[in-house]
Amino acid sequence: MKIYLVRHGHAVKRKTWSGPDLLRPLTARGERHAHGVEATLRNAAIRRVWSSPSVRCHETVEPLAGDRSQQVELDARIGDDASVESALSLLDEVPNAPIVVCAGRSLIVDLLEALEVAHVDPDEVRCQKGSIWVLDRRGGRVAAADYIPPREVDAAVERSRRVGVLDIGSASMSLLVADVQHETQRVEPVLRERVALSFGASIGAIAPADAKAAARDARSMRAEARSVGCEELVTVATAGLRNAPNGDIVAEQIGDAVEMPVRMLTGPKEARLVYAATRSRLATPRERVISVDLGGGSLDFAWGTDDTTPVYEASEPLGVSRMRALHAHSDPMLGSDVEAIRAQLVERLAPHVERLGAETFRCFVTGGTVRALARLAQAGDSRSDIQGVRGLTISLDELGALRERLCHSSREQRMKMPTVSARRVDLLPTGAVILESLLEALELEQLTVCDWGLREGVLLSE
Repeated sequence: MKIYLVRHGHAVKRKTWSGPDLLRPLTARGERHAHGVEATLRNAAIRRVWSSPSVRCHETVEPLAGDRSQQVELDARIGDDASVESALSLLDEVPNAPIVVCAGRSLIVDLLEALEVAHVDPDEVRCQKGSIWVLDRRGGRVAAADYIPPREVDAAVERSRRVGVLDIGSASMSLLVADVQHETQRVEPVLRERVALSFGASIGAIAPADAKAAARDARSMRAEARSVGCEELVTVATAGLRNAPNGDIVAEQIGDAVEMPVRMLTGPKEARLVYAATRSRLATPRERVISVDLGGGSLDFAWGTDDTTPVYEASEPLGVSRMRALHAHSDPMLGSDVEAIRAQLVERLAPHVERLGAETFRCFVTGGTVRALARLAQAGDSRSDIQGVRGLTISLDELGALRERLCHSSREQRMKMPTVSARRVDLLPTGAVILESLLEALELEQLTVCDWGLREGVLLSE
């Protein structure tokens, strides 16, 4: 789980404050620190926000909690005179949930030492006012730690623009209209629409009837975007059109319908946009991340530590609709079908895995089938109160159990499973095999689900 240790922002000096130290508030600079904490952690999946009873700590995390309609929980166990043992007991109270803890410097330093993060003189531990330590705690131990220096942000927010993206994918055509603020990386959805497509399952040319229907739906979606005040609509196409022999012709037909050219994205370009979106949504600065977009026609991935530009990006024709059409010949799925999917994934991913090397990365995965699998995985689970599936972590063992369950069930049995929809019911077994094989190929123990993907990446890049 993630633990965010926040040191309070700049407060009124003790020598100029006549009241109780507990009530000493933030200065104007401290308020900028508080808004900086909110901006830095805005897209993090956070279950609870704890603070020392001191006003300066409470005020530091108040904008963060208020932005997500949460309460700041004051707890004496992390107060100015608290022991490190009491603070550790608070951390253990919700061992599997991401939390924020705001306290003074001395307690944060003690916690870092107790958790075996800081192995230096306490006086030399980086812990500036308004700074954040991000700890990734697994099995009671801290597997990774990252220090984020303080950030000062004015409370005033730039005016948002209402823009939209029409995404012509392999399994669906999706419209997202949102109010976008680039400086703060906000994407507030206004309208979402989706219609089914079958481009990803097409090994050959797209049928004329399917192309005509897609153009008709695109024209209708453009009208809907205009009806909610969309200032600009961008239309993009991915693997479904990119891989089809007549994809350029179909893209031109859709472009005529919406009265604007369709941008045919390359696989690497798609991977870069998804990488930027998932980092903006879930990652902390300088965190090593590999982002994966499992679409209908392709599997796109990128990795790096920079917030917008990955070190490496690639795309392979390993999408869930395509792999099902090629290899899933029975229902329930045969063991030979599963092995055929695994073998192709291992073969196609091997050169990329070699480029990845021995670095340890946090793996973010997005896509409609991924989110459907995540909803099924958390059905009836104690994690189900997390905001949707954003930030949900699924282990390799959990994926294996889910894959067994899905691959040994018939379509009729899957339809009776909680959260399963008719749109995704046929794709779920293949999707589970792909994700499990992906983690095994990357030698990773878990993945984190992201609810942002290509469409949010396009909007933030405009």
